Amino acid sequence: MVVIVSHFFSASRGSYPLTADYVVSFVGDDTEYENLILNRQAGNITTHPISGTSVTSSDINAAANVEELLYLVYKMRQEIFFAEGRRVIDLGIKLPVADYEAISNGDVSEEHQVPQIPSFISSLNLSDYPLDNFTNDEGNKKITIDYDFTKMIVNNKSSNEVVPFF
Repeated sequence: MVVIVSHFFSASRGSYPLTADYVVSFVGDDTEYENLILNRQAGNITTHPISGTSVTSSDINAAANVEELLYLVYKMRQEIFFAEGRRVIDLGIKLPVADYEAISNGDVSEEHQVPQIPSFISSLNLSDYPLDNFTNDEGNKKITIDYDFTKMIVNNKSSNEVVPFF
């Protein structure tokens, strides 16, 4: 299991932004999002104990179609459940049950011991660019994320692996 996770996610990097004056965008999209990076150098960070998210009621009211609303739903899920590992499930990734669990639990079938990686993710060149790869342009205070997985979820909403709403 560690091999799979380390293949998809970069383990460490020295280019994380440290201040809140950065904007965030995605490769191929010129939209710049503000206030997504917290200034951890300034002291304690105020967090929302229930549902901290950058999505506002104005964002929801401005959504023009189902795809834009679905994008906001999955953006909120990413932000709210970040620490709970739900993003991997939202992406349709299922990691295999560990061997020691499978041996001791008769309810674990062979299906549970095979990783599931949707084709829209497995087709990416992940050997060169892990799922969480980004570029930090320190001079312009801009983070550019390689993959907008929220958009991929919406674009693949008819897939059996993602989006239980359809």
